[in-house]
Amino acid sequence: MKGTRYALSALFIMAGFGLLALGLYAHPSLNASAGTIKAAMLSDRPVTTTTPDVTDTPISTPIPECGFAWRVVDSPSPGTGSQLFAVSGIGSNDIWAVGSYFTMTNPRARSLVEHWNSFEWNVVPSPYFQDERDFPRAVVAISPSDAWAVGEEHNYVGRTHALRMHWAGTQWNNDVFDQTGRDDNLTGIAAISSNDVWAIGYFNDLSCCYTIIWHWDGASWTLAQNPAPGRGPILRGVSAVSSSDVWAVGTGFGQPSTLHWDGAQWNIVASPTLTYTDSGLNSINAISTNDIWAAGYSSDDTSDHSLVEHWDGSQWSVIPSPDVGILNGISAASSNNVWAINERNGFLHWDGTSWSASSGPSNPNYALSGIVAVSPNNVWAVGSTNGYSGQTLIERYNDPCSPRLVGHVTWQGPPSQPSVRQQLPITLTLKSNSVEMNYPAENTNANGYFEANVANLPAGNYQWRAKGPKYLANVGTLTLGGTVTTTVDMGALVVGDANNDNQVGVSDFNIIKGTFGRAVGEPAYDERAEFTGDSMVNIVDFGWLRNNFGRSGAPPS
Repeated sequence: MKGTRYALSALFIMAGFGLLALGLYAHPSLNASAGTIKAAMLSDRPVTTTTPDVTDTPISTPIPECGFAWRVVDSPSPGTGSQLFAVSGIGSNDIWAVGSYFTMTNPRARSLVEHWNSFEWNVVPSPYFQDERDFPRAVVAISPSDAWAVGEEHNYVGRTHALRMHWAGTQWNNDVFDQTGRDDNLTGIAAISSNDVWAIGYFNDLSCCYTIIWHWDGASWTLAQNPAPGRGPILRGVSAVSSSDVWAVGTGFGQPSTLHWDGAQWNIVASPTLTYTDSGLNSINAISTNDIWAAGYSSDDTSDHSLVEHWDGSQWSVIPSPDVGILNGISAASSNNVWAINERNGFLHWDGTSWSASSGPSNPNYALSGIVAVSPNNVWAVGSTNGYSGQTLIERYNDPCSPRLVGHVTWQGPPSQPSVRQQLPITLTLKSNSVEMNYPAENTNANGYFEANVANLPAGNYQWRAKGPKYLANVGTLTLGGTVTTTVDMGALVVGDANNDNQVGVSDFNIIKGTFGRAVGEPAYDERAEFTGDSMVNIVDFGWLRNNFGRSGAPPS
């Protein structure tokens, strides 16, 4: 089948590693009844977690030093061949990318997970099953302590199993589920919240290709009812607006397929019938109920063409766009700022009126498979440099010369930095005589750093005010102008403000008294009184409130 975002897997074949490629394209298959599936976890096989040796992807293309453009960013490349399939982020300093790698001594692909912490990409140890091949295909970041990745695992007898990996704040864990005689492949994942996650894909038997949809409710995965009994569409992408508005896309019988969850069931929604009978959608991004984009391909006998579709709240329509070939991913920063990527390092951009084509660093071997628009001025794309010794490829759309403020705080309560529990939301206000800028909440990284774009602020002296939920506000002064990066240490933020009124007092004591001894998930548990990040309210939390009782934070200026 043409036009899937799995074309990158051909890199491994080019290297002559037939063993690695064996079973890589387990075609989708049979239908299962709805209900909770207590699939057997293959726990009898040894699981290993490693941090592989890495090299950085070389930056080989001259790009203007300043100005908005796509640029290659250094990224770790373990093994002989490395590739990234997907990327997801919830802020400028919390972005995940997933893929796989192999070595000359062990051609079996292993899962590869990388994380951006605002300053650099690092490999994060991830588990893999020995003697088997793991391919995480999609990832979704929910919070600093909650992320999921899905894909498939190929075992030594040629079977394919669904692969699910979970980040719980300190490490990645994975499980592989055997669906009894079927080859399962998970290709996309989307989350509304920590207890409302959808994973989609396909499974197959001898006759190929059936729809599969899973749902996570915070406790277990449940197989959803298939709206297309019998041979259904191969699903490639999923995106959610709300718990009652979720979309999935793919291809079925040579035509684009669109499915919708309305809060009660999945339904097939009509999409335009195309002239070419080898067409499909690889990716989808839902901005709002009436503003949803999907991207893919429409192929004839000789070539592959770009396909972009849009949902306006009542119907799907094909939207004219430059033809740059197969589109593997699409992501929106806003309704008038949408990006799509093609297989060979090409980009499409929607400005609210029309689509236009642009390109990344010029290299004929670069191949992209995933994209995420964190903000209009901070977009990431991932893939591989291709070739026999392919390495990870990460590109970023931004202006590295755009003035930015790098702030640092120390959160009282959680373990000392670096710690995932130090990744907490912070709001920042900058104010001068004539200007006031209020930045939306953004999580600090594990070392307490966060960024703010100050490109639109005039040079001069500013008063800053920083505050987080449950913490008292700090204030200080800084000067903008003269440097690209202004770094400010904003000190230690004092904890105990359970009701978030910028003081620690009787009302906060009453909140902690009402939930003392409770843990997350238990009746009467109140997260506002939990000050250390351990998901329980105990004597440690009470101690922090007692120590800071009577204190107040800096008021707004």
